[in-house]
Amino acid sequence: MERSLWPREHGVYAQVSLPLFTGLFISPTLAGALIGSAVVAGFLLHEPLLVLTGGRGNRRKAELATTAKTHLAVLASGALAAGGGGFLLAPLPARVALMPLVGCGLLTLFMAWRHVPKTILGELLVALTFSLALLPVTLAGREPELISWIVVGIWTAVFGIQTLTVHGVKARGGRTAHLTAAIATALLVLSGLGAKMMFPVLIALAGPALVTIAVVVSRTGATRLRRIGWAFVCADSTTLFLILLTWPS
Repeated sequence: MERSLWPREHGVYAQVSLPLFTGLFISPTLAGALIGSAVVAGFLLHEPLLVLTGGRGNRRKAELATTAKTHLAVLASGALAAGGGGFLLAPLPARVALMPLVGCGLLTLFMAWRHVPKTILGELLVALTFSLALLPVTLAGREPELISWIVVGIWTAVFGIQTLTVHGVKARGGRTAHLTAAIATALLVLSGLGAKMMFPVLIALAGPALVTIAVVVSRTGATRLRRIGWAFVCADSTTLFLILLTWPS
């Protein structure tokens, strides 16, 4: 794939890969691998679609139109083929779990096609969409449905507070930063009490919650967004490790 047609939103790469890796590590099945491939292809569709519809400017559209059309056709075909194959091979619960994933995915692509400006709600929808990808993958291997939903919620919460953190940093504090700190504090409490009293996997929320609180309290400026991004990568790695460690065998 041509480098200029790779998605530019680098923070989303973790949102795509981590839930899928979680699901495939826990439940490695052919159906899950096909579903994961379809999700990745759908993610890679984003940039060619933006280029073709003028979302990256008329100059890039003129320069890359032919290549973008080819990539779009190949990726769309691959997503349909892989997703269809995964659907046919998966058990019924995994098939049902594909429905919200497909719905959210189509909505994000529609937003890209219509050049809907980036908003917090739009980015939270993207975070939810890629977190939902874990569900049909684990259910394809007949893993427990309840814990699968809980882990979807964990990844959604992690990506959500990180999205809010970045917006709060760019806005130099204000309501978004205060809301982010409140949510992160609640997640930190949930990670402790919830892990002890309900589900051990909830401890996976602790790392990202602590990093978020540290960023908000220290009033880190927008010039340090790269460092914040690396801090998130480290926190997300601990989340992944703790999910795998506490997943019921």
